[in-house]
Amino acid sequence: MWERGADYLPTGSLVDVPPSPWDDCFVHQGSPDLVVPGVGRLQLSAETSTWVVFGELVETICVEPQTAPPNTFNLDDARVAPVVAPGGRAELSLTLEWAPEG
Repeated sequence: MWERGADYLPTGSLVDVPPSPWDDCFVHQGSPDLVVPGVGRLQLSAETSTWVVFGELVETICVEPQTAPPNTFNLDDARVAPVVAPGGRAELSLTLEWAPEG
């Protein structure tokens, strides 16, 4: 995951994932799964490798695909900054697949 600075923005360094709860930006190629034991599994698919996860509230989680980490233009890292010209267009599709348990 991207290291979080005191201002809650990525610093530009990658670090090992600490235990939750998170309000952080993760690097993940592929489809993250949200599993609710005894209920089911939600698979998220997007053509991105950047996901922001917020789970600091009890029984709540938010997983958001992003084209780049927050604060990307200040990271000075060409790996993470897709640039869209003024008047240009950027698209990101998200597919959600739910599979109930049982």
